[in-house]
Amino acid sequence: MGYPRSMFADLGVTLLSVWQQSLINKKKTVEVDGETYLVRQTAKNKLKQVDFRFGDRELRGLEQNPETKSRWAKMAREDGQVMQFLERGNMLRWWWMGRSMFIDRSGVVGG
Repeated sequence: MGYPRSMFADLGVTLLSVWQQSLINKKKTVEVDGETYLVRQTAKNKLKQVDFRFGDRELRGLEQNPETKSRWAKMAREDGQVMQFLERGNMLRWWWMGRSMFIDRSGVVGG
């Protein structure tokens, strides 16, 4: 599935905006491309979650559970807000302290 390079840049800006609106600014709704989406809390752990559209893609932002043993949970416990972004259940990226992060197949963390 090929997307134009500019779409990836726009996606990064959108993910940053959703992270900032929901976790940093603690908004109850987020705005993406003129549409408003509700920020909900998961039933079990009360983590923030927002489902939204980016073009024809359905995405989900999910606050990182700080109680797990992952490196992302450690970052959430120590340094602040971490949000995972998923598409069809597959991880796209994490946002942490305003930076986009991902893990490649070899386990290397990048931005």
